[in-house]
Amino acid sequence: MLKKVLLLFGSLLLMVWLKGQCPDRDSLWRQINYLKDHYPYPFSPTETRERLRQIEKKMVPCGFSQDSMQVLLLRAFAATYSREGNDLGVIRYLIPAATLIKRIPNNPAMNERELVRINYYIAVAYRGVNNVPERMKALDTCIATSRRLNYIDRSALNALFDRGTYFFDIGDYYHAIGYFKECNTKAFLYLPHAINAADSAGTISYALSSFVWQVNSHIRLKEYDQAEALLKSQTSQSGINSLNAYQGTFYGVRAEMEVHKGNYDQAIKNFRQALAVERRPLSRKQLFNTMATEVYFKHYRNYDKAMSLYKEGLACINIDTLKFKEDSIESLSIWSSMAEVNVQKGQYDKAFACFRKALDHIKPGISIAQIISSPPAEFVTQKKIHYLTSLLIEQGNTWRRKYTLTHQADELRKAIEIYRQADQLVNRIKGEQANLNSKLFWRSNSHGLYEHALEACHTSGNMEDAFYFFEKSRAVLLNDQLADQRWMGEQDILQQTQAMKTINTLSRALNSTSLTPAARIKMEDERTANQQLLSRLTTTIKTRNPFYYQSFLDSNFVTLQQVKQTMLKDYGALVEIFSGDSAVYVMIVAASDTRLHKINKQAYDSLAGLFIQYITNYNLQNGHFETFTQVSNQLYQLIFAKDRLPEGRLIISPDGQYFPFEALLTRADQSSYLLKEHAISYTYSARYLLNDFTSIANKKAKSFMGFAPVQYAGTQLPDLNESDHSLEALTSYFSGADNFIGPDASRNNFLRHFADYRIIQLYTHAMDNRDKGEPVIYFADSSLYLSDLVSDKKPATSLVVLSACETGTGKVYQGEGVFSFNRGFAALGIPAAITSLWKADNLKTYALTTLFYKFLATGEPADVALQHAKLEFMASATKANALPYFWAVPVLTGKVIDMPAQTTGGWWLVLPAIALGIIFLIIVYRWWRGRRMTRPFQQQTVME
Repeated sequence: MLKKVLLLFGSLLLMVWLKGQCPDRDSLWRQINYLKDHYPYPFSPTETRERLRQIEKKMVPCGFSQDSMQVLLLRAFAATYSREGNDLGVIRYLIPAATLIKRIPNNPAMNERELVRINYYIAVAYRGVNNVPERMKALDTCIATSRRLNYIDRSALNALFDRGTYFFDIGDYYHAIGYFKECNTKAFLYLPHAINAADSAGTISYALSSFVWQVNSHIRLKEYDQAEALLKSQTSQSGINSLNAYQGTFYGVRAEMEVHKGNYDQAIKNFRQALAVERRPLSRKQLFNTMATEVYFKHYRNYDKAMSLYKEGLACINIDTLKFKEDSIESLSIWSSMAEVNVQKGQYDKAFACFRKALDHIKPGISIAQIISSPPAEFVTQKKIHYLTSLLIEQGNTWRRKYTLTHQADELRKAIEIYRQADQLVNRIKGEQANLNSKLFWRSNSHGLYEHALEACHTSGNMEDAFYFFEKSRAVLLNDQLADQRWMGEQDILQQTQAMKTINTLSRALNSTSLTPAARIKMEDERTANQQLLSRLTTTIKTRNPFYYQSFLDSNFVTLQQVKQTMLKDYGALVEIFSGDSAVYVMIVAASDTRLHKINKQAYDSLAGLFIQYITNYNLQNGHFETFTQVSNQLYQLIFAKDRLPEGRLIISPDGQYFPFEALLTRADQSSYLLKEHAISYTYSARYLLNDFTSIANKKAKSFMGFAPVQYAGTQLPDLNESDHSLEALTSYFSGADNFIGPDASRNNFLRHFADYRIIQLYTHAMDNRDKGEPVIYFADSSLYLSDLVSDKKPATSLVVLSACETGTGKVYQGEGVFSFNRGFAALGIPAAITSLWKADNLKTYALTTLFYKFLATGEPADVALQHAKLEFMASATKANALPYFWAVPVLTGKVIDMPAQTTGGWWLVLPAIALGIIFLIIVYRWWRGRRMTRPFQQQTVME
């Protein structure tokens, strides 16, 4: 015991002695800072590290290794490696520094704000070793920490700006705008707190640069009104006149705006003003390139002047090594434009030489195939990726134009091959983007690619490639969403749903004009954080599943052979339509053959517009029925070119806003509707129909859920009388049916329960709101917007029937289709939906819906059941009520899933019938037994 006491006493004495040997904390702090920051550096990096190690030895016994002193020491070590250009050494010391600060939250001995600066420096080091994913993680951590601590410094502004330029380069312009806007706003908030003149100048630079990039992003998106509004708003902020700095940049942006408005003389004046004050070689190169292309090449067709300006641009030599990639991609754009000039002059050999020189600016001798197949970390280092896609499309167009002169089949083959590569490049770009609106922009912007490709395929009679381009021109984002779901677990879906709900709530709140600036910034930060969460979730799924990219970027996609062998076993034909800027293409795929027609764009648009006008207007259709029938038949003849369609069910994949093909007249008489010959369903693409929608949850699903609010609180919407009675009648066809009627038909009840039922029926109001891009459905207590349609689990649903006005319409996104509620349900994994294309008559809708379920209950496929329902409706209606206006309004879109016949329909009649049958059998049995018992006795009596 005495030994233990003496040992303890000795330890305490030793600690006191060691403490007495510890240097002064402030002295150590000054020593480390001197070695870290003093300039010119007093020692070499190696000597500095040796002195830091001596200091570290003194710190360990003094208890300084777990506080801000240790963080400073680690940063000092990192600084020595930074001087040597050793980025891995920087990372090796900065990551432990960040970990140490995060290890003990709210530690008064630690300054959490240091995390902002440290994570930015980690990002810079990862850029040095070309590790893009880790660099982006570090930038995101820097930004997230800055938001959480409500702290701004130059590191945070750097991170916001770098993230914005990253998204701009990969074409994610909407995401870029968000970061540039935040950078601009926070730069002006930080400016009054700048620590010195250099810090102030750097902050102003970020404020102005992020503003210009924000305007450029809007211009790339062709959102010229927003760009113009931003330029008009650039007034003096915090005493700074933005035109006094970056004058050349601002004149250049204004010149582009004048080009858009058609003021070419003013545009030239602005370009010259920009060149007069701009001295940075890269910026001058960009100005020469834009002026030559937009003014002299595209507008004036002055090819010699354009070529002269291109050469002046190439003569601008960049000496800033940090701008090497930006300079190279600008040179690529100029050489590509010079190729187009040579094409216009008919000098094809020179044009192809220019295309080769353009690609050499990425890497000498590199091929497009090498760029497309490059690893993700390398691919995302490309700058201004839209330059590269433009080059590919123009190279394909050059081979196609050359064919018109030489008629050499090999030139069309080369054009088609390059168009395929361009499509694959666009697909790679899409895979790296996070914002849906940016993806939609690229889908629209790439529509011309597919038109050029289809023209080449039509000319050469190449059906396989034509089908490829048909499929790649439609609903690709929808198929991507379904592919993502296959890799997602229940927890992933739950996280995604929660983030999307938060984003939608914040987005609507931000529309308010009464928000204070501080509240708006806080909401925008929170929305951005949730958008980043969605991006990280996708990244996590990609990382967790090594075969994700193989399936996501599969270049084979879907072939004609697959369609014929699988899809067309139960169908007569698949009809796909592509509506381009100059022509419309129709492809009819049958088991025995494939046909491709090119039809007149003006005639198609005119007849389709008239057809839609007549069929959606009862008075017009009834009053001018003969004109309607003529338009209907002419449109049929134009689309199908007098070819007889194969017998059997039809699948139609339209392009853009579609109309009910079943109401087209195949002959000149007034009753030969296409409906009488074919059951018709619609699809987003053939690829969509090859998705596997089976789910384990389907086995546990209930059969039917019906919704009929009848009345709509707080709105001026009319009551839907009798909808509740119609719904109750439908339940006779199902066992385990649940109806939500009146107040029970609420928005929350729908969102909580819809994923648990095989079939969903809604009798309600809806509006397409296509101008706002946000269709809406109404429930008893509130409304449901399309963006709110989310589920925290995989639905077990096979069919949704939306008996509400305009549920099949919405905003049309070129290259992707109509964003309607049926597409919203499809994105959740619900294979098919019946929706209404226009405002329908309520009572006739109930009658038609009842007939549909009558045939569906017998086991008929949904498209056949809908066909028979419409035919019976027509046969039983008066002449006026048999107009297509009444029966053509509902259409079936999606994949028809076989559903067994509903043997439970009408149990309230079947059970009594069974009971009566049993009683009847008992009576018969007793009568028969009684006769059997009496016969022997009678025979015996006779014999006696």
